[in-house]
Amino acid sequence: MSVIAGEPREQPFPAASPTIRWRRRRTQLTARINEAVQRAKILIGPDLEIEPLDASNPGRAGEVIASLSWLAIERLREQRPGRAATVGTCQLVCDLQRLALELHDHDMASRTRRIAAIEGGLASLRAITTTSDLLDRVCKELIRSGGFGRALLSRVEDGVWSPWVGHFTDAMPGWFDTWLDTRIPLGDMVLETQLLTEHRPALVHDTSAPEVHQITRDGLSSSYVVAPVMPAGKVVGFLHADHHPSDRRADEADRDVLWAFAEGFGHIYERTVLLQGVRAQREELRELMSDVDSAMQELCESEIELASQPGTRSVVTRTAVSVLTTMSSKMEELTPREAEVLMLMVAGAKNGAIAEKLVITEGTVKSHVKHILRKLGAVNRSQAIAHYLGVSHEDLTH
Repeated sequence: MSVIAGEPREQPFPAASPTIRWRRRRTQLTARINEAVQRAKILIGPDLEIEPLDASNPGRAGEVIASLSWLAIERLREQRPGRAATVGTCQLVCDLQRLALELHDHDMASRTRRIAAIEGGLASLRAITTTSDLLDRVCKELIRSGGFGRALLSRVEDGVWSPWVGHFTDAMPGWFDTWLDTRIPLGDMVLETQLLTEHRPALVHDTSAPEVHQITRDGLSSSYVVAPVMPAGKVVGFLHADHHPSDRRADEADRDVLWAFAEGFGHIYERTVLLQGVRAQREELRELMSDVDSAMQELCESEIELASQPGTRSVVTRTAVSVLTTMSSKMEELTPREAEVLMLMVAGAKNGAIAEKLVITEGTVKSHVKHILRKLGAVNRSQAIAHYLGVSHEDLTH
């Protein structure tokens, strides 16, 4: 519709009512941008190569507004249309710029709300006291507070990427069960390897690109965001998220929201691991002090018995003296971590339980056990325990 100067002009982009909730505002802005596209086709030409927006890809809104503004200005500069068309085109440019400001304000408000929700979600995770409970909750909390449809936490160790835990708004699909705990060399994860060194998040719109791993295509993800988890500045895993099963495409706001969550979660995970380790060491110290107290009590009782019955070799006396002698000589050769492993061995813990207790790998536990046997001069675990208790291996087995 042509607009003549002096005639009353209908406002094509009326100001949005302040009572409209921000979640519905995006739909309204999308409709107004599509109306601008139709006006541009009338003023510039029907062969305008700009597709209208759809709700599944709102991230194109800024791009569409910028393209329409540039084309309108070029039309005025090169073709010099008639007076009516010139007025209409100028008005279109002004309306587009006003719409761009409204879109920017909406996006900033939406992002601020989502970041605030993320902070609330991280606050609930800070109350968790064990790493196992934290891992059970992290993906669910990311979906709830971040507004995603799916979330996946993976771990990185020794150059290997492995899917770890996930949460989905629909039933867990078979593709995740297939890939769960799969050890994938980071060389095959081109994008993640890049983020590993650059310490930044990423937004992926083209999941068919060669740098995107097959697990993403198996999960039917059309777009997603990914951010590294970096406690103490070292990447130990990644968080992936998308909006599946909806058709909504991930955008820059999703990337920023995930990055904020990943940074907060990294600090929370590091703190939880440290606190859990401190609690475990405190309990071990209490047990050790209790054992020492019991040994000292037995020693005192045996000395009283020897004083009343000279020449009698009591088993209690021999055991107590041997405990003190062994702990003062051979135990000094053990490192603090090896001493922790040995005490857990004495308590009957297997390698897997020791690894979980000390938050280390089972391979590291095996290495510690090997060093303990060598330093104590033992050929197996039973003999090492016997050395610690101050009795012979034969005494334990009879």
